[in-house]
Order: sequence, then C-alpha cells, then structure tokens
Amino acid sequence: SVIDLVVCEGAVTRSLGIQWLEKEVELFTGAPRRGHYPILHQLQCNIKEDFRQVRTDWKKGDWEAWTEEVERNTWLLSLCSNTEQNGQVLWEKFLQILQSATANHVPEKLVTNNSKPYWNRELTILSNTVQAARTSYQQRATPRNEVLLNEAKADFKRKLIDTKKKKKYTALIPLRTEEH
Repeated sequence: SVIDLVVCEGAVTRSLGIQWLEKEVELFTGAPRRGHYPILHQLQCNIKEDFRQVRTDWKKGDWEAWTEEVERNTWLLSLCSNTEQNGQVLWEKFLQILQSATANHVPEKLVTNNSKPYWNRELTILSNTVQAARTSYQQRATPRNEVLLNEAKADFKRKLIDTKKKKKYTALIPLRTEEH
C-alpha cells in the first residue's frame, strides 16, 4: 500500500497537478527493493514573460542635430501669428517640436531583465578573451593555459567591479549635489 499525503498551504495548492509513483527509479538507499517508491508531484506554473521595454537612449543622441532642429522649428513657430494669442496652443506646438526632434535624433534601446547598464565595449572584449582562454584550456589543459585562463578571469572580474562601482557613483552624483 502507498500513503499519498501532501501538506501545503497558500497559492501553491492551486498549482498542484497530477501525482505518480516512479517504480523504475533506483535510489541510493535501495528504497524500491524495500517497497518504498518516490511519489512525484507536478507543479503547474506560469513562467512570467520577460520584461521588455523600449526606452529612449539619451546617451547616444545626436545633440547638435537635435538642437538645430529644435531651434529652427521654434523660430518658425514664432513666425506664426495665431499662436501668440493662445499660450496653450503655443505650448502644445513646442512639445511637438521637442518630441519630433527626439524621435529624429535620439535612438531607442530595448531594456530587458538581462540588461546591464554598466556594460561597455571594454567588458565585451575582456569577456571574449576569457571565453577564448576557457576554450583553449578545455581543449588542452596545460599549466600555461590554466594560468592564462585565471589571468583573463581576474582581469575581467577587476574591470567588471570597477565599472559597476563607477556606474553606482555616477548615479549618486546628482543626489549628492542636491544635498549641498
């Protein structure tokens, strides 16, 4: 006889699916030979979708072209006589100018769960170096290849920590200047 008992509470109870005995498994304890079988439970869970959001990449904008477009269109806006009387119309047209210039001269980027805002070209090069050293070591495990792999990993780790610290520091600069 088999005793099938599951004690659970909360949201997991809605996710419990089917249960079954695994008679073919060989446990290290020899349990099947003694008449003990593992009871397996299936949990049905929905995997959350990846977070993906398109954002404006302000750091990569062509600010000279953006400024030129805003100034040109603002000057043209000042020539329109009907906007001088209504401030709301003037404000809406100015916002349209800013949005148009931003769409034309500032690229967008995809932000996901795996986005690393601190990542840069130098980290990519070091990461590729580590991968090449790892491949060499896996193909031929000589002491020299092991030293090269460890050096590449240490260089990458050092640069990664430095870059993360700089990113945190630059994020804190505006907070520190507001205090004083």
